[in-house]
Amino acid sequence: MDQPFDAASTVTKLLLVLVPMVLCYSVHEFAHAYVATKLGDPTPGEDGRLTLDPRAHIDPVGTLLMPALAVLGGGLPMLGWAKPTAFRPDRFTSKLAPRLGVALVSAAGPLANVAFGFLSAVAVVCVQIAAFRHGSAHPDPRSLPVALGVLFYRLVQMNALLAVFNALPVPPLDGASLLPKALDPFFAKHGRMMFPLLFLGIAFIPGVAAFLIGRPTAYLESAMLRGAAQIAVPLAERFLPAVFPVL
Repeated sequence: MDQPFDAASTVTKLLLVLVPMVLCYSVHEFAHAYVATKLGDPTPGEDGRLTLDPRAHIDPVGTLLMPALAVLGGGLPMLGWAKPTAFRPDRFTSKLAPRLGVALVSAAGPLANVAFGFLSAVAVVCVQIAAFRHGSAHPDPRSLPVALGVLFYRLVQMNALLAVFNALPVPPLDGASLLPKALDPFFAKHGRMMFPLLFLGIAFIPGVAAFLIGRPTAYLESAMLRGAAQIAVPLAERFLPAVFPVL
């Protein structure tokens, strides 16, 4: 027998996917724009991308529609993208070599997601500490602390996923710009086919998604949470000794 449609649950699922995705993509694209601008290229500013305002970065189809369909469809692959941030190495005024400048701009996106994910992990730990501080070892699932904890944890997950995926050395992902110059002829010849092949491998070959994305993402996510706990827990233990254990 089919389960009745639960509007509240569906809206909650949508928000817990779309809100983290919009925020993480916005931070990612802003980081590209910021570093390119610092290197002297005014293109991101001219295009209105030098901002954290999500409206400048979201793609209605890639950032909203496709993830929403994945949630509503149940079992569909979670696909998403934002508007790519344009920049022009020929407009760099920095004394750095253009290739190094491109690498810095490319690396800025995944690194920004790592930083944002770590801050989100700190927030997760702080929410846990606050819950125990108020004697709520098993808080109401509908309470604000639980909602915030879930949201922050989803931010950790999404940031880890974006950092890992975009670091893959496959054009047009950021990782392709970090490879040595010796590989340029290979990418010039085969680069256009690499991303479609990557997508097909992830979608249809068992184990590929877990090996390339799932396991590295889980490791990064765990590292973020462990690092956050190592910072936040000792501080809380010193200033709020009555709240432990928290993890």
